[in-house]
Amino acid sequence: MLVEWHPLRTRHRNRRGRRRSPRAAGLTLSWASAPLLLRQNGTPIPGGRIVQRQFWGFAGVSLGVGRRLLLDVSMPVALYQSGSQPFSDLARTSAAGIGDVRLGARVPLLERNGWGLAAAAEVWVPTGSQAAFMSDGSVRALPKLVGSRDLGLWHLGAELGVLLRRARDLVITRTSDAVTFAAAGSRAFGAFRVGPRALRTPPVRWHGYLAG
Repeated sequence: MLVEWHPLRTRHRNRRGRRRSPRAAGLTLSWASAPLLLRQNGTPIPGGRIVQRQFWGFAGVSLGVGRRLLLDVSMPVALYQSGSQPFSDLARTSAAGIGDVRLGARVPLLERNGWGLAAAAEVWVPTGSQAAFMSDGSVRALPKLVGSRDLGLWHLGAELGVLLRRARDLVITRTSDAVTFAAAGSRAFGAFRVGPRALRTPPVRWHGYLAG
């Protein structure tokens, strides 16, 4: 569930429909069940719920530069995490901490009859703890296309991108480039927008185990 300025928005206009340079601040709350689970041949292994439950908060601000460019920054904080320790040399999941700071930029490509298309890019700075599963310890980039549709008080959005990251072995997984997809919908309540957001990223493998 989101409580924020809409993350998949491509257009920024005032109440009269005119372009404006927006300034916004928002908060995203995210809850996940078993986001990091080890499987072998499609079956969860005993004690393989490395991260079983996870509750994150994302504080963010955005700023319009000129008539087209939108910049934003987001600070993630793990408010609660729990999980198991399937291997003795594996650190136990930390209950709370700061994740990787995200920097973003967006430029609209097309705006017509409530439809919008934008080019965007995001970069993550490794500020989080790798041992606590809050970071992979490297800089990551995500160039993407963002589409949106305004329906009065409602707003729909979707994005498709490629996550670029250095291939490397972590504690239990190996990271590499990946295709990502997200979709969201929200309703305006005064200065706020509230709605769900779904994000799909492929799992990663480690010595025959599937983590994801």
